[in-house]
Amino acid sequence: MIDILNEKIEELAKQKQAVHHARWEVEQEFIKEMNEHFSKFFRGTVSEDVTVSCTSTSIQFQKKNEEGTYDKEMFNLYLKENYFSKEEQPPYRGLEISYYTTSTNSEWELQRLINLGRVAETFSKFKEEILADANNLRTTYLERIEKGNYWRDGYDLDKQIESIKKVIKEQETNSIREQLFKDGITFSKGVHVRLKFNFEPFIRTIKLVDLSRSEKKATAIFTYEHGNHTAREENVDVVKVTEQVLGYGKSIIQSETVE
Repeated sequence: MIDILNEKIEELAKQKQAVHHARWEVEQEFIKEMNEHFSKFFRGTVSEDVTVSCTSTSIQFQKKNEEGTYDKEMFNLYLKENYFSKEEQPPYRGLEISYYTTSTNSEWELQRLINLGRVAETFSKFKEEILADANNLRTTYLERIEKGNYWRDGYDLDKQIESIKKVIKEQETNSIREQLFKDGITFSKGVHVRLKFNFEPFIRTIKLVDLSRSEKKATAIFTYEHGNHTAREENVDVVKVTEQVLGYGKSIIQSETVE
């Protein structure tokens, strides 16, 4: 039964992965459109050796470092999101320019300042237009996401997976509890099991007997890992012991009578 349930989880996980991939493709299309639009928008404003690239919340300006080994950040335009906006509000509520200051006078830094000045002038004149263009692209993206039901489908699949995991956990817990009271359990190596608040023996086997009327307490009969002698501890919490033993599931090698 558990094997069948695990197979179902694998099937649902694949469906969830497919949903995430489909959403990722829509997001990549949005980023591509942002890159194409704003690369054209700032063409002629920045030097030809400056790269304009976008994320969902920024327009980034980069240029090869002095050695030409990697793209180095020059400055950015940050799109401020409306996280809890109403439907009639745009996705982005504002735009701000971000840049660092330095006392370095290298040719690279001088070129950065020149380009920064050009973009700052464009930002001052066309800030609202830049923001409107970004909002239009983002709105189209969000409409695609909404139409595809990606968030809802992913959420529904998560709920199904968690529901099945809960059933598996209940079945495994019941099985461990049954073994503890029937034949006891043997571990492949010594494990620590907390039987009382201040008592956590290092044991190799354990069995529960003398279940209380409330079915909450029992007596634990266990064998120490070192010395191989058996001991008893009364009034242990059945649920807590069962959960701990379940946590050592991979170390359980067989059921064994412990008396």
